[in-house]
Amino acid sequence: MLLLRGLAKTDKRSKSRLSLISSKTSVVRQVTGRSQSTGVIDGVSADTLNRNYARISSDADYQPPERKHTVACERQEFVSERRVFMLLDKLS
Repeated sequence: MLLLRGLAKTDKRSKSRLSLISSKTSVVRQVTGRSQSTGVIDGVSADTLNRNYARISSDADYQPPERKHTVACERQEFVSERRVFMLLDKLS
C-alpha cells in the first residue's frame, strides 16, 4: 500500500487510476463478503497440507503407463562426443 501511495504522489493520473482500482476492489470485497486480511487456521500449514495430500493421493494399485513409440528404448546406445570426434578425425 505504501508503494501505491508513493506512485500516486508522482503522477496525478496515476492517483486517479489507483483510487478507481481501490474503490472497485473494496466493492468486490463487499459483494463477495471477503475481508482484506487472510485468515490463519491453527494446525494448518503448507507442510501439513502437503503431507495430507501425499498420504491420500498414494495409490497402492498404481501401474505405470506403457511407453509410447516416440520414447527412446531403455537399452538404446548413444554415441559419445569423443567417439564422434574420433570417427570424424579418421575421415581427413
